[in-house]
Amino acid sequence: MAAEVALPIVVYHQIRNTPEGPSDSLEAISLERFESEVRFLHEKGYLTLSAREVVDYMRGAIPSQQKIVAVQFDDGWKSSQLALPILDRYGFKATFWIIAGKGIGWSQMDWTAAQFVRD
Repeated sequence: MAAEVALPIVVYHQIRNTPEGPSDSLEAISLERFESEVRFLHEKGYLTLSAREVVDYMRGAIPSQQKIVAVQFDDGWKSSQLALPILDRYGFKATFWIIAGKGIGWSQMDWTAAQFVRD
């Protein structure tokens, strides 16, 4: 019987960059706190996976001896783009889940923004 594979997934929604933005909560986090969390994971030796790599990891194709975590941004909020420079700085990958069709409102990514996070 094969060993069970587990993977921690850290999910973010909105990132607040200004004092008048949404407060830190389950749905929003300050840019400073986001960087602090990414830095912590980096300093503890964690690696991150792309969406495709998550599937491979769960199938056992990626060794599980490493410290691995998946970072995901939910609901296609434009503010999640603020995370890109921080992710790049620490060499982290993330998956951005975009709402197809009409989003919740002006604060969701459009197709141009979705292409930007893809690249």
